[in-house]
Amino acid sequence: MISTMRILCCIFLATYLSTAEERPTLTKIMVVAPDTLAIEISAQHRIGGEQQVYQQQADDHIKVSGHNRWLVRDGQTVGALIHNDQLLMTFDQISGQALHTESATRLKSWRIQEQDQDIPIVNIYRKSKATDTVRTGPWNFKHPQSHVLYLQCAQELATGKRYTITCSDNLLKENVVHFTHRPDNNVTEIIHVNHLGFHPKDPYKVAYVSLWMGDGGAYHFGKSINWSLLDDASNLIHSSHAKISHAKNSPDAGREKTNNVHADVYALDFSHIKNPGKYRIKIDNIGVSNWFYINDTVYRKAWQCSASGFYHQRSGIALEKPFTSWLRPRNMHPQDKVSITQSSANIVESTSQKHSFTLLKQGQTQKQRKNAWGGYHDAGDWDRRALHLDASDKQLELLILFPEHFHDTELSIPERNNSLPDILDEALWNIDCYRRMQGPNGGIPHGIESEAHPKFGEKSWQESLPIMVFAEDVLSTYRYVNSASAAAYVLRPINQTLAQTYIQSAHKGLLWAEQHVNNGTALGSIEGKHRDKQQAQLRNVRARALISYYRYTEDKKWHDLFADITAIKKNTPLFKWQVQDAEDEAFSYATLPEKLILSNSLKDIAIENIYTEANHAVGYGMRTSFGWASADYGKHLGWGLLTSPTNSCLVRSHFLSKDKKYLKALIRSMQYTMGANPVNMCFTTGLGYNYPRNPLIIDARVSNREPPPGITVYGPFFMPSHAETNWSMKLLKNCTYPALKLWPSCEAYFDVYLSPSTNEFTIMQSMGPVFYAWAYLDATHSHND
Repeated sequence: MISTMRILCCIFLATYLSTAEERPTLTKIMVVAPDTLAIEISAQHRIGGEQQVYQQQADDHIKVSGHNRWLVRDGQTVGALIHNDQLLMTFDQISGQALHTESATRLKSWRIQEQDQDIPIVNIYRKSKATDTVRTGPWNFKHPQSHVLYLQCAQELATGKRYTITCSDNLLKENVVHFTHRPDNNVTEIIHVNHLGFHPKDPYKVAYVSLWMGDGGAYHFGKSINWSLLDDASNLIHSSHAKISHAKNSPDAGREKTNNVHADVYALDFSHIKNPGKYRIKIDNIGVSNWFYINDTVYRKAWQCSASGFYHQRSGIALEKPFTSWLRPRNMHPQDKVSITQSSANIVESTSQKHSFTLLKQGQTQKQRKNAWGGYHDAGDWDRRALHLDASDKQLELLILFPEHFHDTELSIPERNNSLPDILDEALWNIDCYRRMQGPNGGIPHGIESEAHPKFGEKSWQESLPIMVFAEDVLSTYRYVNSASAAAYVLRPINQTLAQTYIQSAHKGLLWAEQHVNNGTALGSIEGKHRDKQQAQLRNVRARALISYYRYTEDKKWHDLFADITAIKKNTPLFKWQVQDAEDEAFSYATLPEKLILSNSLKDIAIENIYTEANHAVGYGMRTSFGWASADYGKHLGWGLLTSPTNSCLVRSHFLSKDKKYLKALIRSMQYTMGANPVNMCFTTGLGYNYPRNPLIIDARVSNREPPPGITVYGPFFMPSHAETNWSMKLLKNCTYPALKLWPSCEAYFDVYLSPSTNEFTIMQSMGPVFYAWAYLDATHSHND
């Protein structure tokens, strides 16, 4: 009998321990208000699907859906056949137990004690969100979750006291934990400060405080809060009171005209602190921020990490040591028996009714393009687009503005030991993709694209879909002429021979494009609103190309043609959605060498208009909760507005005027993306102590790896509309609490991989702007020593 009881006890204990291992885990305890504890709980995790050699079984059945070939075995869809049916990509699995939220939010489920004395809990609030996507079938998804429970007590927590927190009902893996309230040392989520820090010369240094407790709403800390700045020896450096800088009922600037935080925001200004060091913010009776630095390498580390993102998105090259530890084989190179053919499809004719995939397939030929490789991949697919040249243009602009500063700054790239500046090498990597594909008459194709989005489970070097090159078009050609001319200008004092290579290529492209403009064939047969939109783009890219080519050649005829078509007009905005975007050409003209300025009035108007745009951005940033900025008040909150703000006008206005109001606004606009936000996340991978782990990078996901560094994701989107209309957000409906549409947009970032509007990125739209801003801040501080 005793032996049987022992066996039963052992079985029970083993079962209990096994079950306990799968229970949700308490990952963090924080004080968020004098009377409130925040309990962070992680529930479930993803076990990633894997590629394996396909071994056919007798009952296997293949179900074709689009370009995916789903394998059905024993009546279950178990994965997809890929790589010409040589491999099977299995689906993900979800492991662990979900949190029983109804039990977790009962007052009786929790007990807080200080020694033997109970601390009454009067309210429990909750917010829950998905932390990843687990794809368990062709269109079946589950989501691990993070839950934050806010336990509001009947009395304030006492400094130095040790509390025992007990959770009943075996809800968690460990149901009894201990916590000592040390406001001088315990990190709290309510303090939002950028993870990297500040340059000593920054005229604006700030942290923020806010707290939204899910179904508990905003916590009101009063009209002001007491705060301190401590160094790494816990010395008090500065103390002050902070008033509400943006009230929860005050709308943020922008199209939506609503508050995007749902809580009062307090700005903690310590702009006068200039001494290099390691610092943290303390809120009396609550806690401290994570560490941040004040030093002269802050922005250099940021832009060098951002630059590594370009390297990690290179196509047609192996990613290898010593340049990165994120290794990847060479992909999509014609020498690797990859077939890349020519299409007669012209990107100009692509519309919502005529998707580029459809056009490519309709125009596919059998002509092989052996020179079609290189460039950068965007996020969720393998396309390389002439639009990416915008990021290269910004790199070249920085070299024109600060040639000495960037000449000797090294990047971890294969070309780093040649005689060219590494930023120039990176720009040329992208430009060369299009130079190689230039037609014999000078035209440039839009880029390289597969016939559809990638197959489920295939990595970039396993792509089995047909890959095609677009036909030449005038818009892409002008984009290339601008970039190649700028590259030649930068190269001329360094390598005259190489400069000639690029300017001659630009010359061929310019003549080809001008011929099509002059004979009326530039936009082909497109009509209606789409033609109007393309006509506006044509004027923009043509003007940029003309002024860039003129800067190198100094041929007056190109200046005069530019002057005839430019949108630089007095009292005319440089930017108007889908009508014009003339800031680039205005700045190019404003920064021409003095001998090339043939119209001082045109230069004056260009500068005045740039200032006008920047002043809009300054005003915008002063009216947003966390300082993000845009010159366009009609821009949607989304597609990188918070994480990669459109702040080139601030950079350029500061360069032209040296007015610190523009520098201050630029720094303020970058705080959100650097981590000073309610999510406490730096939105560039590899930077800070918390960054996106699941951006839409297929190679990382299929390989079950962390993402490479340097990728800036789009970030939060405006939730009230997005939650109801976006397919990827609808997938999160049952794992988000409160309801998605009730979440403050500033906090509604879900690191879930399969969410293109939030977790995707592009070279020119998110990565390019943050690199440009950080590199400018590093250069301008160094230049002004």
